[in-house]
Amino acid sequence: LSRLSSSTASRAAWVVGGGRRTFAQSAIVSTLQNKIQALAEKKTPQFTKLRKDHANAPIGEVTVGMCIGGARGVKCLLSETSLLDPMEGIRYRGRTLEECMEQLPKAVGGNVGLPEASLWLLLTDEIPTDAEVKALNEELHKRSTIPQHVLQ
Repeated sequence: LSRLSSSTASRAAWVVGGGRRTFAQSAIVSTLQNKIQALAEKKTPQFTKLRKDHANAPIGEVTVGMCIGGARGVKCLLSETSLLDPMEGIRYRGRTLEECMEQLPKAVGGNVGLPEASLWLLLTDEIPTDAEVKALNEELHKRSTIPQHVLQ
């Protein structure tokens, strides 16, 4: 590979690596994965029981107008991460946006929760610490570079 141009070497490394960029496992990624795994282990029995006990229970009626209107008003999805209520607005993990803005870590001098903090909340159902948000932000920035072969 030393005789190859840098872009050719980059492509070769991409092929040798199976076409996938790999990163050393960082502490924050491990922490996030562990929290997501713990949440999945906690929630799985609840979803299994719900399916077992209520799999055939109707949850509403659908009209032709609802279908033509893009499924507006159709209740057909179970989601814990977010909810859009026509009266209350958006909720993240049961919290209103106002509650999120109060509780989520903010940039220095800011009054709005950081996007990384919202992502953490949605993935883990936990409000992250300032340190977790900082580490996640740094990790996302490390991964933000587009490989050269993609740009060519």
